[in-house]
Amino acid sequence: MVAVVIGYWLTSDLDPFWTAMAVIIVMQPDLDKTLFKAAQRGLGTLVGVATTTAVIEVVNSGPPIVVIVLIATFAAIVFYRANYMIYAFFLTNAVMLYYWLAVDHKVSGPALRLTATIIGIALALAGMALVALLGRRSATTATRNPNHG
Repeated sequence: MVAVVIGYWLTSDLDPFWTAMAVIIVMQPDLDKTLFKAAQRGLGTLVGVATTTAVIEVVNSGPPIVVIVLIATFAAIVFYRANYMIYAFFLTNAVMLYYWLAVDHKVSGPALRLTATIIGIALALAGMALVALLGRRSATTATRNPNHG
């Protein structure tokens, strides 16, 4: 919910679905895992957006794009458990190219998709940092006042 509100607050052009999805995916049980997942998600999305933009500029034809979407979708499924960064790369390609096919051959805001992902990653990192800070404060309070608890 917070991701959606912040996404709309920053820009009305942004689809907050991508921001919220990035928060949910990136946020892990601890800060180290969150940082690792954030790096994988960010790099995979960045390279995926760049690749999709280049493919559309070079190919710009429906039938080959359909084949690329199918390959990217299959590759995303294959890499989901093996390597999240590669999964994010292929997923970004599949989704953006699918939108290109569905929306009368118009690129569906690669910069906005990337911005939404970056905002989602930042929110997940901020949330985990807040959890870590509150956890440390709680632990410090518990050691100072062992009889209160």
